[in-house]
Amino acid sequence: MPAWTFYPVFVGTIVSMAGLGRIAVTTHDAAAPKALSELAAAEERLLARFRNILLLCGTLFAITVFGFIVPRLAHGSLVAVFGALMIGGELLAAVVPFRGKTLRPHLLLAHTMGIGMLGLGVSFWVALGGHFAALEAILALSMAACALLTVVDKQHYIVYELAFIFSSHLSIVIAALALT
Repeated sequence: MPAWTFYPVFVGTIVSMAGLGRIAVTTHDAAAPKALSELAAAEERLLARFRNILLLCGTLFAITVFGFIVPRLAHGSLVAVFGALMIGGELLAAVVPFRGKTLRPHLLLAHTMGIGMLGLGVSFWVALGGHFAALEAILALSMAACALLTVVDKQHYIVYELAFIFSSHLSIVIAALALT
């Protein structure tokens, strides 16, 4: 039986996918597409929900990444660095809203989180073996494609943004499963 630190990633993934997906589905306007952070910052109630999701899920991912995955990898330092970028960026982006004077700091934190997410996927790809490495490769390459598409196709930004985020969550789940 795995350590208790194995399980939080599953709860975090479900909460994130359901919560962020719900915000996107209920607030997205195809005629005026916006990023998830921008949609959440438009209303105080959505911003509170968005913050709660990011703070809870960031904490849950941190428990699994630092308490379960990093200690089980021979060379976990790269995973720890990218995990810190992802989780630090996520927790701070939750506190700094996408509006007014905090718009640029929020974008910097969100991009830091994104670099951490992609870096985790690539480092899992390198660190794991067999079928797990192949799955991580597919997810990391998919994340890179989604990141590129957010720049190229602004009309569907939120679709690529959510696909990127959810692929990142799945890469952490796969890494945890690989190390059981």
